[in-house]
Amino acid sequence: MASYSVDTRGEIPTLIRWECPYIYTFSPLEPGEWVESPGKASMFWGQGDFVWYDDISEAEALKYMEQIRKAVKNRKGG
Repeated sequence: MASYSVDTRGEIPTLIRWECPYIYTFSPLEPGEWVESPGKASMFWGQGDFVWYDDISEAEALKYMEQIRKAVKNRKGG
């Protein structure tokens, strides 16, 4: 089962999905919308940017996914 976390510091939130041993970043511009993020793997051991991410439920993740899709669409002018 996947776990989700979000970093809301930027204009567009960064949503990640934890599936040990991988971390994926949500990106509506990519096929399948989830991209493996090897650079974030150190977060499993309390390193990197983990302090900026808040754990969220799947229901909250779905809301962030929609928010990110809308923001990216607006940014692209579509």
